[in-house]
Amino acid sequence: EYQNAERYGWKAPSKGELGGYMKEYKNLMYLKILGSGHMVPMDNPAVSLDMMRNLVFDISFSDYQQQLDRSKKSDGENC
Repeated sequence: EYQNAERYGWKAPSKGELGGYMKEYKNLMYLKILGSGHMVPMDNPAVSLDMMRNLVFDISFSDYQQQLDRSKKSDGENC
């Protein structure tokens, strides 16, 4: 069910553009920060601060819904 959850783009206030993607199902939230690895504060400090502000002040990461075609089934060749 998580695989079919809606994915949203998140606009980072410090950049004024897409900062990452958020996917949520029940009590699990996954946020992918663009242009960073596992050390987000080192790779992208301004966007990292935006992320923390959103979490602390309970601001939504769901700025706009990403349109994905989930009707196609993978044949496993492109995995």
